[in-house]
Amino acid sequence: EVQTSTYPGRIIVTEPNGNVQPRIIVDKYNARRSVLGEDVTLPCVAQGHPVPGYYWKRELQGQSVPVALGERLTILSAGLLRISK
Repeated sequence: EVQTSTYPGRIIVTEPNGNVQPRIIVDKYNARRSVLGEDVTLPCVAQGHPVPGYYWKRELQGQSVPVALGERLTILSAGLLRISK
């Protein structure tokens, strides 16, 4: 059900003073299923000031190494990692 309020509202948006440590929002359902041959997109959501950058890594032989971006792996807006078929 949707209702329209008859009372006026007001939103005030302000810039934070100084730096705000990034807050990472973790998906409680970490497992992702995909269909063989289809693309999959992995989310990463963070907030902070200044706006945080996103860096994807993977585990290779027990080491954390940066993901090699290219034809199959791309970072979309807002930190989404797309793995193409």
